[in-house]
Amino acid sequence: MNNPAVKTAQIKNTVFDLGAVLLEWNPEDIAERFADSKQTKQLLLDNIFYHQDWKRLDLGAISANEAVQCFANNTGLPLPLMQELMAFIKNYLGAKEDSVAMLQEMHQKGHRLFCLSNICRELYDHVTERHPFFELFEGTIVSADVKLAKPDPKIFEYMLNRFDIRAEETLFIDDMPANIESAKKQGIQGIIFKEIDDCRRAIRHLIG
Repeated sequence: MNNPAVKTAQIKNTVFDLGAVLLEWNPEDIAERFADSKQTKQLLLDNIFYHQDWKRLDLGAISANEAVQCFANNTGLPLPLMQELMAFIKNYLGAKEDSVAMLQEMHQKGHRLFCLSNICRELYDHVTERHPFFELFEGTIVSADVKLAKPDPKIFEYMLNRFDIRAEETLFIDDMPANIESAKKQGIQGIIFKEIDDCRRAIRHLIG
């Protein structure tokens, strides 16, 4: 969690990541729950979640169905089992209630809220149908739709232009330090999300 020494009063826009910030997301936990052995768990982590094909999925280079086939090819596990894994992932993406409450409070105070997520279109459509908090965002960028993904600085340039917002007036909240570092290089304020209470304190420090 970043703890800026100087309060920045002119923050007008807050951009949220989804996974591990507003939605439950932990590949280690997913693999642990889904696998029937430690060996299978590591197989899933190495050949699915931390594999280049997951990045291709986030970038929209392959569809969810194509990704599932890649998962089967990469792991040697049956295709139906990989289809079950994708369904399991969808169900895993529940809302982090404390984070959603914070989002709602910010909206009630009149803060402008946006979303920037590395996610495929199929998973995004699923979570937007499931969770009403997406209505609080003025705009959302899905990495697969724009063929750009964090921490590529181009996605932050795109974000500023797409939302018509200024970097120095924008706060970005993400759980990945590399993504925050990339955003900061564009002049955007950043908070690394770890615990909700720390995040709340950092937001109060920056924008009240």
